[in-house]
This record gives sequence, structure tokens and C-alpha cells, in this order.
Amino acid sequence: YGQFAPTVLGAHEESRGTLLILLYQRPISWGSESMALYRVSPEDGSQTLLSSTPSPFWPPTALLPRSDGSVLVATSGSGPLLRYDGCNATACAGPSALASAASNATGKAGLAEVRTAHGKTLCLVTGSDQLTGRGGSICCERRDG
Repeated sequence: YGQFAPTVLGAHEESRGTLLILLYQRPISWGSESMALYRVSPEDGSQTLLSSTPSPFWPPTALLPRSDGSVLVATSGSGPLLRYDGCNATACAGPSALASAASNATGKAGLAEVRTAHGKTLCLVTGSDQLTGRGGSICCERRDG
């Protein structure tokens, strides 16, 4: 029964003290094929729709608000990393595929922004497999120079 259930992900947006909620409806969910990003205030429960677009084929597996105001979404299987840019108090630009080696990794299952001596670094879990129970590997971006 749960094969076509929606996916809901949440993440704390530290810079604003709010929550980001991503609602994904599978492309075969009876005409409701959309992916919507919301901002929710824990103070009063108010909700702001930041972006609503057609659903990508790959369901999301992780949501990460970044310090630059963008929001990253990892997708399952061989799906790309998606980035919402231009996020302000009321809207974000629609998601676009991130052009990077990390975006091409399979089995993305988690995202984190880690503080290092050189600033913040994006780390992600890759190679995870729900079918075999393989946990995957942690990969972090490497700065040039």
C-alpha cells in the first residue's frame, strides 16, 4: 500500500529559526505530481509556500538548508542533487540540478554541512541501498587549491 505514499522531509533552518518542509508526491500519484518546499514557523505555526514544481522521477532522501540561503535536496537512486537558490522570506527559485561529481553519485541518503578550518564543507552519504541494507560511505567535497 505505501508504494505511492508521499515523502515528507524536514530540516531546521538555523539562520531563521524556522523549519523547512519538503512534500514530494510521486509522479504516478493520481495527478498530484508535485514537489513543494514550505517554511514553517514553530512560534505560531504559520506556513509559507516557497516553491512548487512538478515532481522529479527520483524521490528525495535528504534536505539541507545551507548558510548561503540555498537549500539542497538529495534524491534517491541515480537522481541528481537539487538546489533551490534565491530563497528569501517568501519564495525560492525552482530547483535545478547541481553540476558536480557528488550530484552524480548513486544511493544518496543524507546531507550535512560541516565546519572545517577552511569554512563549511558539504558531506553526503552515498552508495546506500535499502534493498541490501548497505549503509554507504561518507563523502565530503574537497576544496581546490
